[in-house]
Amino acid sequence: MKACPHCGAVLPDEASFCPSCAKSVVIREKSRSHSRLPARIRYGLLAVLAAVLLAVLIWSLPPKTYDNGTAEALYDTKGRTYQLCIAWADTPTVPFSDRYTSTAVNFDGRYPSLLFINDASTGEDAAEEFLSQVERISAEFVSLSADGKQPDMRLSCTPPTRQTDYVPHAASITYVDYCLWNDGDYEAQLLLTVNMKNGDTIRLRQVHHFHATPTYTYTPKDAPMNTTEELQALLEELGRTAESDAEINIHLPPVAYEGELVLNRLAVNLYGSLDQTGARTTFTGPVYLAYSGGVVSFFESIDFTGSGGTGVSASSRLHLTNCRLSGWDTAVFCSESAWVNTDQCIFSDNGVGLHINNVEPNISDSRFEGNTFQGNQTAVLLEQVGVETPLKFPSTLFSGNGTDIDNRCGQELDLDRTIFQ
Repeated sequence: MKACPHCGAVLPDEASFCPSCAKSVVIREKSRSHSRLPARIRYGLLAVLAAVLLAVLIWSLPPKTYDNGTAEALYDTKGRTYQLCIAWADTPTVPFSDRYTSTAVNFDGRYPSLLFINDASTGEDAAEEFLSQVERISAEFVSLSADGKQPDMRLSCTPPTRQTDYVPHAASITYVDYCLWNDGDYEAQLLLTVNMKNGDTIRLRQVHHFHATPTYTYTPKDAPMNTTEELQALLEELGRTAESDAEINIHLPPVAYEGELVLNRLAVNLYGSLDQTGARTTFTGPVYLAYSGGVVSFFESIDFTGSGGTGVSASSRLHLTNCRLSGWDTAVFCSESAWVNTDQCIFSDNGVGLHINNVEPNISDSRFEGNTFQGNQTAVLLEQVGVETPLKFPSTLFSGNGTDIDNRCGQELDLDRTIFQ
């Protein structure tokens, strides 16, 4: 038996309400309130959830393609903006959207196209960091002709690679190989495609223009050239009659030219030869390159043997290959806007072998490869060099010189593969 909690009447044990007061005698317990998580934990969980949702959203976005049809692209990633730029080695932040090449017909040519990756805000090299995010870089030529063909020429490019021993800050180098079979003007677009590991694609485009120049080749059978006077007369005649962009190749007989020779109108390529005794084409007097313009003259397999003075003076661009120069106060001198390169040449017993006093960024190549400088008072004199590009002397031997390299201008040098004895 139990009592009603409201009126005190006696109730059966199983009663759920009082028959006297009609009130419920069932006692209900109050529900207990659940304690709430601290605010900082709730906010933390919300932040984690938001981050997860953002990551899912970003992951679900389609990859982007960057292509504005030029040699430059800006790309933002990981809080940094990168400038991708096809450019010259001396101006890696200046996009180079059109490249012009003049060439002789049936000449097999090659040149590099350089890709640089810079910090967009500072211009500093950022290739190393950026390339860690790159899946691959590819290159191809896209025809600009209406029918998709490139008639009368052969044109191809190598896969882009990084060659820090050639151009240290270039992200990639693509070599362009070309040959024009007939006169005319041709163009095609080089397309560089950068595939990022996150799926994005970056495209850069550079239009390559090719012009076939008239070519003239002379041998001793075509014109008299056994003396300096005859050779000078031939050069003067070509200067009056040949086109200004003509390529002129003169194959010289194995004779000794006395007196001075002046190339004052056109760039001319001179090629020496051997007689039956092994004697080579030789100049015993000075040779002057006095013409202006950016075309390179090539001298190959010629001896320059003097008794003082200057052997070869260049006020334009010159490339010497397999030449021997001895007995001069200065064997080769280039000044102002000129530039001289030497490969497989021998400089011996000169006051100065190679004297560079260049004030303009007009270099055609920074390498002087496979030369020998022996017995000179000063082998190489660098008075001024108009670019900051390191000069390299791979496989070049310096032996028995009073001074190997007189670097008066403090030019940066790369002598890793240079031999000093």
